[in-house]
Amino acid sequence: MADFACKDEMTILVTGSSRGLGRGLVEYYAERGWRVFGCSRSESDFIHARYHHIVTDISSEEGVRVIFKILSKDSIKPTVLINNAGIKSNSHALLATLKQAEEMISSNFIGAFLIMRETSKLMKRAHFGRIINISSIAVPLADVGSGLYAATKAAVEQFSRSLSREFRRDDITVNTLGISVYQDSAMVRQLDSDTLARAQENLMKPSALTISEICHAIDFFASSKARNISGQTVYFGGVR
Repeated sequence: MADFACKDEMTILVTGSSRGLGRGLVEYYAERGWRVFGCSRSESDFIHARYHHIVTDISSEEGVRVIFKILSKDSIKPTVLINNAGIKSNSHALLATLKQAEEMISSNFIGAFLIMRETSKLMKRAHFGRIINISSIAVPLADVGSGLYAATKAAVEQFSRSLSREFRRDDITVNTLGISVYQDSAMVRQLDSDTLARAQENLMKPSALTISEICHAIDFFASSKARNISGQTVYFGGVR
């Protein structure tokens, strides 16, 4: 986002910001001088003068309203939304439970839909905004055991494409990043080397991603130079 003239006028909202990729994102942008708001269902121990954390559950309408009540107190409108919140639970289709399905649909898609809907209203009034949704390489890979998770992320991708068409006359874009293996995720830390290698074997570029690599792509989508790119999904890793 280096081409924006005044960082103080730009507000980034990151969902799922207490740990993993979301935590990395809020640290990265707060330390670079951006005004950053983050939200999750749990507290965050990240403290920074440029960062404000909100404890709420975006899978409910009331939980989303909490965020915008706080922002409205200071007349703050998100300029960039990074929709990162989500959960993953591996399970074969025949063994998956209704509870698992409902939890993933609620967290991964309903939450994304609600936060995009409310953020979009403010961006529409401002005639400017960048929405960047975090998806997964699991969508094109369609791995055994990831069916439910991949389905919820595919829903986010499809909704992003549809939403982008609603903004075709505004300087508002909606794009998606499909993340492969992020080196600071809890999932990677829990895997032994053999298991991690199997997870990466279908990728053309299997190296674990750093936060700076991911933010490089976010910076491009969020920049004014990408104003004519919308409704797109870019996958890290590449599928063989």
